[in-house]
Amino acid sequence: MSKVSSRMLALAVGLLWFAVLASAAGAVYSKHRARELFVELER
Repeated sequence: MSKVSSRMLALAVGLLWFAVLASAAGAVYSKHRARELFVELER
């Protein structure tokens, strides 16, 4: 594997890891907000 392709692979893995973390944080926030709105609706 050349230096350039290994560097591109490392960059791609880093970007994908960031995307996974951002997606997980978005899912947690979305669920939290939905619970808040449901509690408000029930009042």
